[in-house]
Amino acid sequence: MSILVAVQVHEGMVLAADSAITNAFGTGQSDANVYFGGNKLVNVYKGLPIAVAFCGAASLGPAPMAVVLKDFRERIRCERSADFEQLKRRLSVGDMAARLRAYVYEERYKAIESQLPAAGDRPVMVLWVAGISAAESATELWQITVDSQGQCPPTTCVGPAGNCGVYWSGDKEAISRLMNGIGDAAQAALLGLIPGPIGTQVQQALITASQANLWAPAMPIQDAIELADYLVDSTIRFARFRKGYQTVGGAIDIAAITRHEGFRWVQRKLYFPPELNGG
Repeated sequence: MSILVAVQVHEGMVLAADSAITNAFGTGQSDANVYFGGNKLVNVYKGLPIAVAFCGAASLGPAPMAVVLKDFRERIRCERSADFEQLKRRLSVGDMAARLRAYVYEERYKAIESQLPAAGDRPVMVLWVAGISAAESATELWQITVDSQGQCPPTTCVGPAGNCGVYWSGDKEAISRLMNGIGDAAQAALLGLIPGPIGTQVQQALITASQANLWAPAMPIQDAIELADYLVDSTIRFARFRKGYQTVGGAIDIAAITRHEGFRWVQRKLYFPPELNGG
């Protein structure tokens, strides 16, 4: 499991992710290892204001998702390296999300589908594509989802350009409790006790009455960074003390995307000394 957080404000967008990767060798938790060095956030193309983050399934067959995303980045780079300025002028976050879906799902996922568990038992995968299209001045956030049945609907824009909000995916319970005042498990129980439209109305009334307004559209990007860090860190601490494996944890990677600065790493773990990073 993982946690992804996006904070979208007028000034830009912040993406944050934990580093836990669960490797299940068998069918139960006792057969699993949790590693804390996973990379779930990448810049799609150096110099462009666009990023991809993922949670859920950590690999496609033997290929780690971090490697799959870098393979996609390399394909884009090889196709466009001769005309970077043209790519920059034509950049569309929605088009890039559609291309990523085609690459990850149609090309890579379907190629190893026979090796996956039966439909209904497959690990869910969520990918976010965030950035600024050439025709826009504001950030946008697109989502790709592969469900437990192995189905992948068309990409959806969950954070349109000009919109503002806080989004989270993966292990949602801690942030849902913090932001909405009621966790996802409690919401599901409520809808089970009060099915239909009345249950939905009660659910929404509870969220409206108890949600915490921790963000504002005019929030400076630095404050959005600190909020994203806080939400991921809260989930990590929640997972630490919750019964079972700590499936959310490790270092927190954070990136910000703004109109004038583009994509910038704010906080990033390295497996070599920082002075060797070359800037």
